[in-house]
Amino acid sequence: MSFSDTLCIEARPIWGAFLTSSRYEYAFWEMASTMETWPV
Repeated sequence: MSFSDTLCIEARPIWGAFLTSSRYEYAFWEMASTMETWPV
């Protein structure tokens, strides 16, 4: 296994966390601009 393969494997969970946090951030600002409440 090469260094770049190891780097890709280690970055995969970080990429998932980034996508999840980006979705929440988008939802937050969308709701803030339309004055909605959090649908919990």
